[in-house]
Order: sequence, then structure tokens, then C-alpha cells
Amino acid sequence: MGQDIHFSQYNQSPLNLNPSLTGNFNAKYRLVGNFRNQWSSIGEGYKTYSFSAEGKNLFKVKRISYGLLLFQDQAGSENLTQSNFGINFNYSQNLNYDSTLSVSIGAGLSYQQVKVDVNSFSFDKQYIGNSYNPNNPNGENFNNESFGYFNPSVGSHVNYAINSDNAIKFGIAFHNLLRPKNSFLQLEDQQLEMRTTYHFSSTFLVNQLIDIQPSVLFMKQGKAQEFITGSNIRYYFEKTRYARKAITGGVFYRNKDAAIINVGLELTQTSLSFSYDIGTSDLTQANNNKGGLEISIVHLINNYKPHYKRGTKCPNFM
Repeated sequence: MGQDIHFSQYNQSPLNLNPSLTGNFNAKYRLVGNFRNQWSSIGEGYKTYSFSAEGKNLFKVKRISYGLLLFQDQAGSENLTQSNFGINFNYSQNLNYDSTLSVSIGAGLSYQQVKVDVNSFSFDKQYIGNSYNPNNPNGENFNNESFGYFNPSVGSHVNYAINSDNAIKFGIAFHNLLRPKNSFLQLEDQQLEMRTTYHFSSTFLVNQLIDIQPSVLFMKQGKAQEFITGSNIRYYFEKTRYARKAITGGVFYRNKDAAIINVGLELTQTSLSFSYDIGTSDLTQANNNKGGLEISIVHLINNYKPHYKRGTKCPNFM
């Protein structure tokens, strides 16, 4: 216990990546759902669920966006569970006359709770001979089965739209700014380390039907580091002013850990992505190269308001 959740499809979980990505989309609202099932071949493994919802123009201020972030991470057969409820705010500012270059600054505040199911533990005193009875007293005294803390984060990113088909984005974020106590016993020397995230993503047009989407992620939390790089390729089977439909596929690599295979489908306002981690670390001896399945869905909502023209009806003389 002591590291944050992570997704292989990090670009498909923007609010977990950087609070300044709140509202960074071309629509009125955005809904995002993520699910990750990691190391299920080794016991219970890890299951992570995340949901976020975002909107623009808070209090009718065009440059301010807002978001809600929920996630839950379940680990092992003892159901060590981390839950999060957070809100994000972001301010964006154009840096040139044609709005192709912009910078965003965001902040988030969440309340996180960590709990464990002590009833799932087994102890020597619950055995009578070779027989185990979970109803037998375990002889242990658990004063705290859960604890919680407030956890702020900040971040910034820059968008540069080279043209309508080519763009780059890079950002930095800082999580766990207060380094809260991360212990059921509230030990002073057990703190959640601050996490620093650097990310880069881009889109480059190959031809009218194909573009590539290279990206890089680097995260550092205490002594732990994560580095992912790779690219998706997107093929459009419909590309008009009003509809964009495409299939995507790509390969990424998490340094000293896993190769990541990714496929997806984009249908104008909705995208669905699947990925699978193929383990390359020493843990493969235990998990037989099986890493984690991940599913992401993103849905954009435009608030359409019909425009009615007022006029005078011509009289009918016939």
C-alpha cells in the first residue's frame, strides 16, 4: 500500500492523469468510464473502477471547466479498498490571436478512504486441529479498519493545434501534495508520497484517412517510476464535417514491465477502447505473461438548442 492507481490507457482517463485536462474536449460535456483487471491469474489481483463527468463554462465563464472524479481500487483477497471522491476545476487561456496555442491550469481536491475487510483474514487461533472455522475468535484487536484524508492536486498543460489535423499536447501534474498519513495505525513515518506526472501526446495526419497518435508518460512516486511510450494508428472509414468514425490500434511499452496491445472504435461522439498488458518482468514466472485487461469508454455530449426565426405570416387572400 502506498502507490496511486494507474491505467495503461492513460490518455483515456484524463482526470486521473492531470486536473488541467478537465474540459479539454470539443463538446459541452464529457463522460469517461475505465475498468482495469490486473494480475487476476495471481490470486484476486487488482480491480480498478473509475468514472468522471465534466462540463464547461462554469457560471457562464467560458474559460472555466469543472469535473467530478470517482474511483475505487480493490486489491487482493482481503479486499483492501481505496475509494476516491473528487472535484476538479480548470482555467484555460489562449496565447495567440487564432487560438491555436493555449495553456491550462487546473486543480483538484479529493477525499480518499482506505479500508480493509478484516473478516476475510484467517488466523491460527481459528483452526482447531486441521479444521478451520471463520466464526472462531481470532484473538486480534483491530482498532482501525479504515482511514481517510483530503488530497489536493495541481497541474498544467499546453495545447498547440498546428492545423485542423495535427496537434501536440504536453503537461505536468503534482498529486498527493500534502503527503497524508497512509497507515491504519496513523504512523507518522508512513506517508503517501507525492506523485509527479509528465505526459506528451500528439496527432499527425498521414493521409486523409490515416493518422498516428504517439504519446509518452513518465510518473515518479517515491522510489517507484513508470515510463510508457508508444503510438496508436487511427483509420477513418467515415470522415465528414458532421461525423467521424474510425478504428484504432496500437502498441505501447511500459518500461521493464509489460507490452500493451490496444484496439478501439470511435463513433463521432463515443469511443470504446480495449487494451491488454503482456507481462515482460520477472513476475511472468508467476503470471505466465498475463498482465491486465483494461476497458475505457468516452462519451461527448453537445447541448443543442434549436434556433427559431420569428416572422410575420403572409395573409391568405385566396
